[in-house]
Amino acid sequence: MICIVCCSGTVYSDLPADIPQIVYTGQDVLDINSYIEYLIVNDKDTEINQLVNRKFIRNNHNQINFGNIKGSLWIRFRIINKSTLDTIKLRIANPILNWSKIYVISDSDTVIKSCETSLPINKRDVRNTDHIYRIYFGDAEECIVYLNVRNQEQMLVPMRLETMDYTSTVERAYLLINGIYIGLIGGLFLYNLFLLVTIRDNAYLWYVIHTLFVGVAQSSFNGFHLFYFSFSPFLIEITPTLFSALASISGIQFMITFLDVKSFNKNYYFILKLFIYQYLVISILTFFSFVQVGYQILLPAQGFVASIILFISANMAYKGIRSAKFYLIAWSLFMIGIFVFAMKDFGVLPYNNFTKYTMFIGSGIEVLLLSFALADKIKVLQREKEFSQLQALLKAEENERLIREQNILLEDKVQKRTEQLTNANKMLEKALQDLKDAQSQLVDKEKMASLGQLTAGIAHEINNPINFISSGIKPLKMDIEDLLKILDTYKELFDHYPEAEKVKKIKESIDYHYVIGEIQELLNGIEEGAKRTTEIVVGLRTFSRLDEDTLKYTNINENLDATIVLLNNKLKSNINVVKNYCNESNLECYPGKLNQVFMNILSNAIDAIKEKFPNGGGEIKINTYHDEDYFVIEFSDNGIGMKEEVKKRIFEPFFTTKKVGEGTGLGMSIVYKIIEKHHGKIEVSSDYGVGTTFKLYIYKKLNEPPEIFVDS
Repeated sequence: MICIVCCSGTVYSDLPADIPQIVYTGQDVLDINSYIEYLIVNDKDTEINQLVNRKFIRNNHNQINFGNIKGSLWIRFRIINKSTLDTIKLRIANPILNWSKIYVISDSDTVIKSCETSLPINKRDVRNTDHIYRIYFGDAEECIVYLNVRNQEQMLVPMRLETMDYTSTVERAYLLINGIYIGLIGGLFLYNLFLLVTIRDNAYLWYVIHTLFVGVAQSSFNGFHLFYFSFSPFLIEITPTLFSALASISGIQFMITFLDVKSFNKNYYFILKLFIYQYLVISILTFFSFVQVGYQILLPAQGFVASIILFISANMAYKGIRSAKFYLIAWSLFMIGIFVFAMKDFGVLPYNNFTKYTMFIGSGIEVLLLSFALADKIKVLQREKEFSQLQALLKAEENERLIREQNILLEDKVQKRTEQLTNANKMLEKALQDLKDAQSQLVDKEKMASLGQLTAGIAHEINNPINFISSGIKPLKMDIEDLLKILDTYKELFDHYPEAEKVKKIKESIDYHYVIGEIQELLNGIEEGAKRTTEIVVGLRTFSRLDEDTLKYTNINENLDATIVLLNNKLKSNINVVKNYCNESNLECYPGKLNQVFMNILSNAIDAIKEKFPNGGGEIKINTYHDEDYFVIEFSDNGIGMKEEVKKRIFEPFFTTKKVGEGTGLGMSIVYKIIEKHHGKIEVSSDYGVGTTFKLYIYKKLNEPPEIFVDS
């Protein structure tokens, strides 16, 4: 609203001559608080004519904060225009100022303009959230300005003169900064709202509410509530105080939930709850139009509450609570922003774009860091969940191992009770004892799926020698007795040559040639069974050294052959094994450990071949050779092969491509550790559908280890 009153120089000439002068020479912006006089008047209805001869106070300390004033603040100054501009602007940079009125007095006329919070922006003298007035000089070189200001909150009156172009620049910067802030707050609000819907955690609920209230409260201090609530002058008036209180309530409740203050210290929890009730009272007073009363309670409360929150979060952070450290950093940065903002209001720091937006910046950083803190808390909870799942998995594996051991022990007991060995088959008894020793060592060391395969293979191989001996001994005894009868009879008759005819009859009666042939067959069978049993026993003795953890010289080629013997049941005649061994294969190593490596790799190769050739077929090649400081064992198969993603993970513990119950996923992880213990490396090449090659490099001088590296 603008009112122009022509005064023909009468009022102007009656004004005091000692009013402070501002010489304006065309600067883009000129801060003028240090050039003004001010007067605080308790009566809001006091007119300018009543103040002309009153004593004003010079503002020598560049004061912009005049505290809480129940009445009104009067300001006056003289502008001498030494520029070429005929119009400049006076800006009062406080968007939440309730009401202002300006008197521009020249020797020709007096221009009166006013602005208030409820006045729509498009009806103001200048379309802006601040109170901005045009000062038109015309032909006059100077004018005197009286300014009447009222506010229900603190009386902050930072004033400056600006050119028309500079005002546009300020508006663009203002919109850019506020747009970034609102974008940040809006992004964090929507992102965490989505997480709230997904996670359904109360901490996210209060964070989302707090972020919304902080965004509205802080943007209202820059005048954006004039856009939000342009439809309601009442909401425009109460927004800064009301939403500051609501932001404090939601912020305290977020702290209680996020840091679990109640569990940490019930006294802290009780104090914070009292603060919430205090802010509820402020919100109710503000909502029922007692804005000034609410603000007078809010202002001192904010500093006290902020200090208590800082103390509590610092104490919790000191006690090692990770979330409290994030909260302390966020709150401290916000407090710094508030401190700088307040020092600007009290004139300790200069009023500029940085100090003007420090609380803005601090609140933005606060909600951003709190969002990080929430994400960190969720990550910690996720790690704890994964750890508990891993513990459950390990416990399940342990239970499965115990069950397998109990089953094996039960089988051993049954086998011991059912086997009735005699002195005649002591060799077989020793072989069976070697079997039990090998089984026990494999259970203790490997604890994996190949145990069942090993037990089945050995049992199958030993079964044949047992059958040979068991079925061959009795017929052999009977045949030998028959032959002895013939020989005895022949001996008796030989002395009496004429009786030799009787020997022939005996030979004919017992079919002498048949008996001789039968004896030969039985002896061959017994010899073959004994030879087979010996091979198995040798294999068992070689492979049963899994518990050895000392370095020994051993023949690698012989160890490979022993492993193949134990896997004969799986190999049968369907898979061809091609051996290409070097001549010298004695190597200082951990023999039992390497046997375990050979067993795992060959078992996997057999499984891969059977998957590709379910009806039989396939080939495994085993090469041994020397490569400088390394002894190399190379296994190649033409099985199903591996895809690249499987190849990258084969050495991970518990990773397996087999069906549930067919493997633990520990076999190749154990292989990796054993080769690493030999200061060696593993090279793997595989093409899916073609086959796989493993090259094991064993360092020859384990007492002088090289730099350890593993290629996979």
